Amino acid sequence: MKPTKTKAETRKEIGLQVKEFLARGGKVNGIAPGISGRDINSALPVVFEPQKITRTPVLDEIKALELRKNPVRIKSSNKKEKKPHRALIRDDFNEPLRWVWTDDD
Repeated sequence: MKPTKTKAETRKEIGLQVKEFLARGGKVNGIAPGISGRDINSALPVVFEPQKITRTPVLDEIKALELRKNPVRIKSSNKKEKKPHRALIRDDFNEPLRWVWTDDD
């Protein structure tokens, strides 16, 4: 893996390139602060009407994803069949006598 240059290394490299440029007779023109680097007469693109951006409706897609995550359970109109269960029969003194199977609730 190739190591990346640090900011200090990049600054040093640019500094050396500037020194070499100046040593070969190059000249740097100073520009007063506040002056733009753009030509005043250059044509800038002026947009009066922004382009209409078409958007993809995603509500249907989101609903479909939600249905896949949490499917809707269809409730049966039929009542559940009652299964027989055990019931304890007690005597008059509330003592347990026996267990019986019953369909009642």
